[in-house]
Amino acid sequence: MDMAEDYLDLGRTMYTDNWYSSYDLASELLNRSTNLVGTLRSNRKNNPKEVVNKKLKKGEVIAKQCNKGITVLKWKDKREVLMISTKHSDAQSTIINKRGKEVIKPQVIIDYNKGKGLVDVTDLRNSYRNPLRKTVKWYKKVVFELLLNTSVLNALSLYEEIRQEKMDITVFREMLVISLLKSDEMTLFGNIQTAKYHELEKVKSRGRCFACYKEMKLQGGRDHAQKITRQVTTKCNVCITFFCMPCFFNEHNAVKK
Repeated sequence: MDMAEDYLDLGRTMYTDNWYSSYDLASELLNRSTNLVGTLRSNRKNNPKEVVNKKLKKGEVIAKQCNKGITVLKWKDKREVLMISTKHSDAQSTIINKRGKEVIKPQVIIDYNKGKGLVDVTDLRNSYRNPLRKTVKWYKKVVFELLLNTSVLNALSLYEEIRQEKMDITVFREMLVISLLKSDEMTLFGNIQTAKYHELEKVKSRGRCFACYKEMKLQGGRDHAQKITRQVTTKCNVCITFFCMPCFFNEHNAVKK
């Protein structure tokens, strides 16, 4: 509640995972004009036993709402999911899954995935090649997390937004290290800079050709470009950008040898 103080009393919705969610928290947030939507642990106090202990078959839903408008809901897909919400009942909606099939889901599940989905993706990407190490000094973890995880991931998000291409976070970390090493070299040697020619190099990762994607986006929009533009494994060593061979020579006005 202390961390959320600046955001309370404004009619917002707070999305939490089961580490934080409880009936008591939902009740207290309602008193501060704030909704709560989150996953819920089955052993929390004041959970309705008839919902928690109910055995469900796949696709079944059971829910109970108190007079304050707090709903505790259980739904079973591949496994049972227990949810708490102050803005949903047991309403359900039909969505199309990745396989193109219609799936009926409780509305609270759909809203939770939209509200917290990006946080889960961020946590997942942060876990790749994580630089954090075990230590009893809490401030070391905070500094490493902010400098080497959070700031790097924010920089990668900006890079992908500007360049309109996806990049593996490990490759991006390597690119940052190389850039920082080069800047140190330039500082040590003053104004002496070695010229580096643009060359097309083969790399292990794959990405969409920058020029092809740009052209396809102008023709039919972002979705069209993502479907049409083929992925390549060749990248300009100076631009740090994926190019197919024809586009590389066109972009750099180079002559193929």
